[in-house]
Amino acid sequence: MVTARRSAWVPHAVLIAGLLVVLFPLYIAAVASSDQSAFAAWVNAGMPTGTCTTGGGGGGGGGGSDGGTPDAGSPPPPDPLNDPPTCTSSSYWTSGNQGSSRMHPGVACIACHLTNGAPDFTVAGTVFPTGHEPDDCNGSAASGAVVTVQDSTGKTASFTANTAGNFYGTASLTFPITASLSFNGKTRAMATQVSSGDCNGCHTQSGASAAPGRITLPP
Repeated sequence: MVTARRSAWVPHAVLIAGLLVVLFPLYIAAVASSDQSAFAAWVNAGMPTGTCTTGGGGGGGGGGSDGGTPDAGSPPPPDPLNDPPTCTSSSYWTSGNQGSSRMHPGVACIACHLTNGAPDFTVAGTVFPTGHEPDDCNGSAASGAVVTVQDSTGKTASFTANTAGNFYGTASLTFPITASLSFNGKTRAMATQVSSGDCNGCHTQSGASAAPGRITLPP
């Protein structure tokens, strides 16, 4: 009876062995060579133990855990508005009151123009890479930054900083206005409305009228 039972199982064993011969190579082929190499290295190293953790995102969708240590996320970059006083460009306007679009970065443009009979602007100011740069320091790193103002009726106007960081222009606006600054896909926005477009009048090196300092590129 025992012999008969063993004989009955022989065909099944042969069948299973045959399936393994056929399917095992297919399974191996489906595994990336890099994974095969990593597994072989682990075996050769004596199969050391490790620590596995699972994320809390559950199975399935994109953006979930990768099965490793959960990523706590990178801390936000430091805000250049809080940097100590410096002239980042190490270059200054040195041509006095000679008319130029690059003249006197950081100085209250509209007030100065009114005093000296120069062209009148609705909005003017200077964008700097950090928050406490001195007058006449060239804000070169802010070239191309876009300042957009919105008036009390919802109308907007935009002005682009030049190679000194200066921006200026005229527009039919109903004050007060708010403003935002965009640069390299990032934005910094004002939290309050203001009744003047002479931006450097408040955005001085140390800040005036509750302004924290210069108009500064976003972090």
